[in-house]
Amino acid sequence: MGQGLGRVGRLFVWTDASRPGWDNSGTAALLGTRTILTASHMVPWGSSNWKALFIPADYNGSSLYGSSAASWVTNAQGYSNHSQGDDMAVMRLAVALGDSFGYFGNRTYNSAWQDQSVWTLPGYPGDKDNPPAERPWLHLNFPIIDDDNDGAGVELEYRADAYHGQSGAPVFAWFNGSPDVVGTHSGCEDNFGEPRQNCAAGGAALTNLVRWARSTWP
Repeated sequence: MGQGLGRVGRLFVWTDASRPGWDNSGTAALLGTRTILTASHMVPWGSSNWKALFIPADYNGSSLYGSSAASWVTNAQGYSNHSQGDDMAVMRLAVALGDSFGYFGNRTYNSAWQDQSVWTLPGYPGDKDNPPAERPWLHLNFPIIDDDNDGAGVELEYRADAYHGQSGAPVFAWFNGSPDVVGTHSGCEDNFGEPRQNCAAGGAALTNLVRWARSTWP
């Protein structure tokens, strides 16, 4: 994934920590020394016995940085009753991986950036490779074509290629040499009579959530 490879990784989630196999996988990104950002629907909010594992730069089942480059999640905070625009959550890592791999900055999306082909969407889509979702993919230089207030956040719409496994992936661009996230991939919008769009959750809700995590989980 180029510069900052370890900032994005695969997230494995068990709804019941006592079972050997994980139930769901998606994407997450380092937004602090021990904070990752993902989609709220990746968190099994109704379970009292869940666990999650984050593997940065996961490739064919292990990190490109070695077996020690991984961390279990110890806590989560986000919008459990979410809409598309606030389908976001932060998770605390037991290991401060951001100290080793760096982490993304973040910004509140500005609608003046609409239609600028500057955004990147990484992740682990399940329709690529065999076995699926085992290697990272990138969609580069696409525009955000619309933004709508939705829930506590803002729904950012785009037509970048995406699939199951990319839930929680960061939507980011480079600002003065810094890769800054404006949204986390949440799924798609399929309204009657309108073209189908993929979308991310963003806005001030994301900025505030990341700020809270960084100050609470240094």
